[in-house]
Amino acid sequence: MRFHKKNIFELLTLVLVVALAVVAVLPASVMATSAPAEYTITIRNAEGLPAMVDEQFNAFQLFKGTPNREDEPEVKPGEIDWNASEWNNWTLADIQWGDNIGESNGALLLNALKDIKNVDAGSTKQKDDWPGFFNGNTSIIADHLSKDGKKLDTAADLAEFLVGKSNAFLQTFCKFVLEGNVGKGTLKGYTNSFLTGDIASSKAEQDKTVPPDHQKDISKITVTSPGYYLIVETDNDHSGVNDAVSEYILAVLGNQEINLKASIPTVDKDIVVGSALNKGDVDGVGDFVQFRLVGTLPKNFADYDTYAYSFHDTLSGGLEYVESDAAHPLEVYVYSKYASTDGKITVNEADGTKVATGYTTAHPGKEEAADSKCSLEISFADLKTLENAESAPISVEYGYAVVVTYYAKVTEDAVIGDAGNPNDVHLTYSNNPNGDGEGRTNEKRVYVYSFGLDLTKVGSDDDHSAGLAGAGFVLKTKDGSKYATFKDQWVVKGKDDNSQTFFDSEKEANDAFAKMGETKFEQPKQIHRLTGWDSNVNFATALAEYKKDPATKKNEIEKYLLESIGLNGKIYDIYGLDAGDYALEEVIVPQGYNSMADFDISITAEIDKTTGVLNSVTYTHGGKSTTYDLGDGHTDITAVFHSGLLPDKIENQKAPFLPFTGGVGVGIFYTVGALVVIGAAAYIIYAVTKRGKRTSSDVAVK
Repeated sequence: MRFHKKNIFELLTLVLVVALAVVAVLPASVMATSAPAEYTITIRNAEGLPAMVDEQFNAFQLFKGTPNREDEPEVKPGEIDWNASEWNNWTLADIQWGDNIGESNGALLLNALKDIKNVDAGSTKQKDDWPGFFNGNTSIIADHLSKDGKKLDTAADLAEFLVGKSNAFLQTFCKFVLEGNVGKGTLKGYTNSFLTGDIASSKAEQDKTVPPDHQKDISKITVTSPGYYLIVETDNDHSGVNDAVSEYILAVLGNQEINLKASIPTVDKDIVVGSALNKGDVDGVGDFVQFRLVGTLPKNFADYDTYAYSFHDTLSGGLEYVESDAAHPLEVYVYSKYASTDGKITVNEADGTKVATGYTTAHPGKEEAADSKCSLEISFADLKTLENAESAPISVEYGYAVVVTYYAKVTEDAVIGDAGNPNDVHLTYSNNPNGDGEGRTNEKRVYVYSFGLDLTKVGSDDDHSAGLAGAGFVLKTKDGSKYATFKDQWVVKGKDDNSQTFFDSEKEANDAFAKMGETKFEQPKQIHRLTGWDSNVNFATALAEYKKDPATKKNEIEKYLLESIGLNGKIYDIYGLDAGDYALEEVIVPQGYNSMADFDISITAEIDKTTGVLNSVTYTHGGKSTTYDLGDGHTDITAVFHSGLLPDKIENQKAPFLPFTGGVGVGIFYTVGALVVIGAAAYIIYAVTKRGKRTSSDVAVK
């Protein structure tokens, strides 16, 4: 239960347990010569709490009086060490109402407490007049007042009454004093806070000796007189985020330094990639992504009898939770050791204990999460009652960590480009060791990225250098083991928010676009949307069927096919690719062109390890690499990076020119051939004739 009241105050837990006491009066001469003119209250932040701001804390003086040291009543002037670190031997004597309550409001406070004491606990009158303090239950204030027979006529009486009271009572009493009965009833006319006057406010200062992610800011308050103060956090309307409940009044008898006892758990989220834990990863449609959630415990975990604790995990629209099975299990472990470095929580894997019972899961398809926005909720009714597979209790203490791992699948709705698919987690947790209450941590986020291809088919000749229609490709993994499948859709993208809406027909897309408005959305565009990967065996069968009769059996390869269309040779953009090595295989060759060898491509990405932000994408083909870097300042490069569509041109070589019958080339070929034949015949005739003459001459001689 978070004590919250608009424009008033909320308490924040403080370490010091105050023992109020009334003792002998210290001589005025000692006080006058020894006490400083002002006192400094230094509040140090606890790790995990929000950074402090100016005027985050206010100090209200409830009681004032004279500091007195019990073991040295005869203190001489100038002998008091007002900067002493040990104040346990000091008390406040001659107690009066503090400057922020005064005599009149002090009297009202005492009368209000007497009225509460005299009202029968649980009665209708009590419920009607003091709702918010009782809520139909017996008031802790009424209980203590009725059990305590001490009178309540003066400030000193109230101070004595508060001695030895429980933390829960002091917490409730502080709330009562701070908020009075504002808007809660008309009992005796107590309609205002009991506190008035000038308050002492804090000034925030940063401790720059620690890393930025772990800055333990300090807040300093200066007060002008000793006393008992209510130290309260100003109401900054945290809406439950990083909330913790406060409990105590602070004794200020000198300079004080306080380490906030209020402690909250912290949460982290990572993507498991092999043995690494990353804040970002690239995955394509159909891929399984393993997430790891890890939560720590507050420093005051031991103060709780029971401790409720829940992970609230939200997947983007591009991923869906995978029901736990043997291949993709949801597992919960408790680790006895962890380390937090630069905001990243790592556990000692050797010290983990698997949790078998003590938690529940809720997700779409099983049951809706309590938080309707969550994709997965893992809830522990009480972290102190976990058991292992042998039904043995699992020890959970401060310094331990709770780890959940599970799987999600990248869907066809995955957003491509640098915006990625963000995935968040936060914790809700018990934040009041003395009663009910729930706090909430900030979100932690990781990113899953996907990419696409913007391909154009061209020919090697001048006529088709800008585009070549009629080519058909299929996309496969580089080893040829799997072939991509697609469905043709129309997408309408937001110009500024990276939103995308898909439609199955051009008419549906155009109708929706007309309602959306062209100022905020891009024109509908037809795309090839990756739906998954098929085996090479299935593709080979489909291709064989197509080749039997290409004219009528094109439907056999339709789900694999990427065709170049129109004069510009455009292949509809491909959505949903992982980083990796791929190849485009040509299965339909444009008339007049040679079939081409596989067109190998590679996609790699650089992601910031601590933020998960995508820094660059590198596209490689034919030994040439192009890196698209968001930070290089080039408009065209940045546009490509943002869209996630990696551009390239695929070129087919023109087939060699072979003349056809009746053409001029054939005539020339025939003419040249005839001349060769005639020349050869003439040479033969000449040779034979010459040989005959030589033979006749020889005969005559003989």
